[in-house]
Amino acid sequence: LTKLQLFKATCALVCWIILGILFSVYAESWTVLEGLYFAVSSLSTAGLLGPTHHNRGNETDDLCRGDCRPIGMTLVGIYCFIGVPLFAMVLGSAADFQIDRMMELRIQ
Repeated sequence: LTKLQLFKATCALVCWIILGILFSVYAESWTVLEGLYFAVSSLSTAGLLGPTHHNRGNETDDLCRGDCRPIGMTLVGIYCFIGVPLFAMVLGSAADFQIDRMMELRIQ
């Protein structure tokens, strides 16, 4: 990818992460920080099996809040289906760009 294409792909990824945060905040009533965790960990595939249940004394804090609706699960599936390849493409392209830049500096 060229610099401009990499920039556009990075902007698309940032917008996709913001979309994930907005979905989390409005549809699931999570905090912005929980939404950011969801968005980034889902796209990096690190959080697909991450913890969703925490105990604090007698209080239970379940990110699903006991109400996992099929439409929400479907939207998360679509979010990951599009976002994971986008995330991988941006990271791979950024790494490729840096390697090419390092090789150019070595040649000079």
